[in-house]
Amino acid sequence: MKNVIILLIIMSVVYSDVKGQSCPLQANEVYQPGVYLNGMIDSQSLAYSTTPDFKTSFYNYRTHLVTNYSTVQKFGRIGNAASDMESLRLRVFEPVNNNLNNPVILLSPLSGFSSSNVYGFVTDYIASFFAKRGFVVIVYQSRKFVVRGFETDSTSELSDFITNPHYTSDTAVINDFKEKVVSNTDPNSSYTFFDLLESLSKAANGQQLVFDAYMEMIYKTSYDTKKLMNLVKQNKSLFSMNPQSIVLMGGSAAAVQAVHAGLLDQPEQLEQYLDTLVLPYSGSSYPNPGSLSQDFQFESDISGAPKAKAIVNFWGFVASLDMINPNSPDIFSVHGTWDDVFSFQQTFQDDMQLYFGYGAEGIHHRANQAGIHSDIYTVCRGKHALYPKMQTACKFTSEKEKDLFIDILGKVNYFLYEQIKLTEQNEVFIISSPAHYSTILPNQTLVPPANVTYSNPNFHCPSVYPDHFATQYYPQATVTPPNQSPQQISKPKHPIAGVIIHPNPTSGSFQIEIDLREDAELEISLVNSSGKFMGILQQSYHVEKGTEMIPIEIKGLQSGIYFVRIQTTNGSIETVKLMLD
Repeated sequence: MKNVIILLIIMSVVYSDVKGQSCPLQANEVYQPGVYLNGMIDSQSLAYSTTPDFKTSFYNYRTHLVTNYSTVQKFGRIGNAASDMESLRLRVFEPVNNNLNNPVILLSPLSGFSSSNVYGFVTDYIASFFAKRGFVVIVYQSRKFVVRGFETDSTSELSDFITNPHYTSDTAVINDFKEKVVSNTDPNSSYTFFDLLESLSKAANGQQLVFDAYMEMIYKTSYDTKKLMNLVKQNKSLFSMNPQSIVLMGGSAAAVQAVHAGLLDQPEQLEQYLDTLVLPYSGSSYPNPGSLSQDFQFESDISGAPKAKAIVNFWGFVASLDMINPNSPDIFSVHGTWDDVFSFQQTFQDDMQLYFGYGAEGIHHRANQAGIHSDIYTVCRGKHALYPKMQTACKFTSEKEKDLFIDILGKVNYFLYEQIKLTEQNEVFIISSPAHYSTILPNQTLVPPANVTYSNPNFHCPSVYPDHFATQYYPQATVTPPNQSPQQISKPKHPIAGVIIHPNPTSGSFQIEIDLREDAELEISLVNSSGKFMGILQQSYHVEKGTEMIPIEIKGLQSGIYFVRIQTTNGSIETVKLMLD
């Protein structure tokens, strides 16, 4: 409750943090930041009373700075002394209108898990783009890890910056830190999160250390987002915010943060998805399996945090495709197919020597299978981090980069418009080989071996797909070729008219009453309340048009809430809650 009070007080006092970087609004120009008049905003200059359509640039906006929306435990720390904690700040871009129910975009500027600056030309451009259309945009800091050159001297140790002994007990890690940092006398140098992963990889248990560090970072940054979502709900009247319409947005590391915060009800669920898929989290319990929540006991209470309505993923990844289920938020993904940091398909993490993290293609396929709205914007042979370079708040370095960036924002804008208007239309956009980006062929071979047959290659860029790509990553997935880009993909007619479970609650034996509009082949599966796949109940079950009762028996599961998922061969999905006594 303390943070809520701070949020209310600071926001009510700080009117504007404008630094004089204003741009003249040109006739018919809808992409420039808002107009500031002598540091103040003329609230009548842009359609103050106009009802937002969330597509048109109607409004000016004002900005507010909050110097401490949350005090949190730093990465690499396990205590709660003052030196273990840091304060996070945020900026609010508030549309100047009289709308009482503005949708909210939480925009994270997290970069490389080592920088989280709420000021920046590109960040301001994105925030102003959507604020002018009626979205409240909150740009917020998150936890990160970086050691600056000016913070070190010849006596510095890794334990000065990381107090968790799990990361600092191996001599090889300590020596690599000293070689990278202590021997470097440049005060402007940085030892980043990825430098730390490289150091950790040199330990005898390096693979485990790198994995645990990734888990801690995703866990803590997801908590930052969840905490802010809770604050939006608790302070919704402050900027006329709608907590039922929260969009999580970010690029690269910030996209990883947004994706996991949006897909996981609780950050602790990371463990249940990854223990068998990659490695069990160990942490301070090494060499035995550990627990994120036990290692990091000072996180904020996020109970009651609202669910995200949508996720905008700029070149990020999800740790496990199983996190995507029929109850997940809708997803818009942008990714370059030659991304050598977070792969378009599946990333090989050199420091772990493991495949860890699925990119936009896997996310899009799994979202389609789950029956949620998913758009994908593919930049063929595009690199990582497709943000444009900007010289000032108003000027792009390259007009071609500007054109691509504005096109991306326009597609995202329409996707968000669809969320608000509750329309459903999956879309695939393909941009072929942008000449204005200097793309470098990733290390892995992108042409598959001659003796390998791919029944589901990357149709977005037919000559571009890594040799580790295999169809088991995306079962039952279909991709539409790019020869009609951009194209609209309409959902087929839904053959399922209704589903009822009798009895419900049940002790394990029940019947599914299903009403079909046409004959269909069904697959019936079960997932738990966290979205984890529990097993197939019926496979290739043929049902004729009309009503039919399907008997089911479940044994060996704990009591609680589950979801019966019914999928037809044309991709239609129906999900029904099941209470198991």
